[in-house]
Amino acid sequence: MTIGVTGASGFIGRNLYDSLNKHYSIVQIDLKDRLLDNYDFSGIDVIVHLAGIAHKIKSSDIDIYFKVNRDLAYQTALKAKKEGVRHFIFMSTSKVYGDFSPVDKAFDETSKCNPLDAYAKSKYEAEMLITDLSDEFFKVAVLRPPLVYGPGVKANMLNLIKLVDKIPIIPLKGVGNKRSLVYVENLIFVLGTIIERKLSGVFIPADKQPLSTSEIVQFIIAAVPQKRKLVSIPSFLNRIFRTLFPYYYSRILGSFILDNSITQKFLQEQIPYSSEYGVKATVDWYLKYK
Repeated sequence: MTIGVTGASGFIGRNLYDSLNKHYSIVQIDLKDRLLDNYDFSGIDVIVHLAGIAHKIKSSDIDIYFKVNRDLAYQTALKAKKEGVRHFIFMSTSKVYGDFSPVDKAFDETSKCNPLDAYAKSKYEAEMLITDLSDEFFKVAVLRPPLVYGPGVKANMLNLIKLVDKIPIIPLKGVGNKRSLVYVENLIFVLGTIIERKLSGVFIPADKQPLSTSEIVQFIIAAVPQKRKLVSIPSFLNRIFRTLFPYYYSRILGSFILDNSITQKFLQEQIPYSSEYGVKATVDWYLKYK
């Protein structure tokens, strides 16, 4: 089997390439430095589309989300179908459901979507366009992962690890939120199963259980060599943080829960790695290369 991978130089792409390259012939499709028309997809059995824009700071850059995440993704899928690719896997995001969920309610594969920002909207619109291309000769699988972490990760998880590494007292004890995450090797396990079994539909790759921020920090503390103390945030500081920085408060202390029971039934196997294992592997990488 020959597999084409766009975005192979990114965090997920590098890990996916290292895994798939052991079993399949891999074609790296670089859409950043080379035009789509310069590629010939004939002879490729599956394309995994990872290329996309996740974080832009300037509001003037909003259009780039739709040009890359929606338009380029659709054009890639359309070219794949025309040139005989039989299976197209699109990496979307769980943010298509919204930004937060009640602590006692989870989104699943069939939940109504409510994308709130340009990134999520561009991914959701791409989902709709690409799914419309599917037929008996062109299968489409859509993955909606939550926050992905593992060795090589950037952004939120890396920042949290740095915080625990540098500060001896962490005021995040007793946080009652719940957030779904996915260790990158668990994500690759789901991707590999979808490829091997030629599955189509919507899938949620996620670790076995959602974690509170306190639990994530406890896993990080257990993996760093220095002694760290986890304490409760004083109520008055909690109120100040929530009032002055509502966005960051929600990102750190809000809940976002996914129920991927339908995906688990399709996979017919348990996710292989625990969150504790994944966090330790991430911390070990950070300590080695910081």
